[in-house]
Amino acid sequence: QVRSRFLDFGLFFIVGMVGLFVFVLWFLTNHTATALNLNILWALPTHLVLAFYLLKSHPTMKWIPVYLQVSLGMIGLAVLCWVFGIQVFSPLVTLLWLAVVVRAVFLLKHLQRS
Repeated sequence: QVRSRFLDFGLFFIVGMVGLFVFVLWFLTNHTATALNLNILWALPTHLVLAFYLLKSHPTMKWIPVYLQVSLGMIGLAVLCWVFGIQVFSPLVTLLWLAVVVRAVFLLKHLQRS
């Protein structure tokens, strides 16, 4: 299986930018509408860092598999928050969750083979 560096970069960059946007609105501004926005659970701003590492042909950083596992756990936590009614997410966000989950699982398997 061939890994698409640009797909990895694009997906994690976009999700990281969403996370950065939520982070800025929540912590650095005085917007009450975005206070306690749990989208930060799945849209981690740190995905921006991961995106640039994934541009490498052979990312061999030992922290990447751990980071991907934590990211999967955070998406699971966001799903639980949605199921238990702690926060209502748009049904469209499930497509992003699915894309990140599929890509993270693929990357975990790909990095194990490398």
